[in-house]
Amino acid sequence: MREPFVVATENDSLNGVAMLFGHQLTGTAQIFADVRTYWSPEAVERVTRPGR
Repeated sequence: MREPFVVATENDSLNGVAMLFGHQLTGTAQIFADVRTYWSPEAVERVTRPGR
């Protein structure tokens, strides 16, 4: 098997450093997933309204 590649985009360099550190520490492939959730205006209102 080949050595894993550590790759990050220009705005994700700190996560790339964390993946590189994890790879150096464990010798295995690393993954970082930036999962985002869509919050509709109604959902934001529902969870942030005062007096709930």
